[in-house]
Amino acid sequence: MNFIFWLGQKEYTLNLEEKEKNTLRVTIGDRVYDVSVEFVTKEELLLRIDGKVYNIVINSNSLSHSVYVNGRLFRVEKRSALQILR
Repeated sequence: MNFIFWLGQKEYTLNLEEKEKNTLRVTIGDRVYDVSVEFVTKEELLLRIDGKVYNIVINSNSLSHSVYVNGRLFRVEKRSALQILR
């Protein structure tokens, strides 16, 4: 499954592929990661990437997602097809 998202003014393409239960292969550009996922709540999860654990909290509204990674905030914009074509 492919996603396109913007962080600041930079566009990223993300590919998610389920390897097995609770394990994803994540590709961003030419980088590939095997990621294990554990859901703590609907909005909070733990990701294990290369032996490191990341606490992720996601809050969403109609315009963006606020993604906290180990307490550090990243705002991911939502864009409509019309906004993308401009």
